Amino acid sequence: MTKKDYVKIADAFHSIKPTTPDEARMFLKCVDGVSLAMKRDNPKFQRNIFLHAVGVDDVIITVPKGN
Repeated sequence: MTKKDYVKIADAFHSIKPTTPDEARMFLKCVDGVSLAMKRDNPKFQRNIFLHAVGVDDVIITVPKGN
């Protein structure tokens, strides 16, 4: 895979906006799995840059009060 492929995948993930805690957890799990596979495929892959491009910093998992 090339950088261009990584950018397209990051853009696709970035367009997804989880709206519930369960969706956010699943989203982060998917992003993590894909990024780890990319790292295995290409040792020069910069996972932290990919995660930032995906927007994982903006995904918040909130736990309802009382849990």
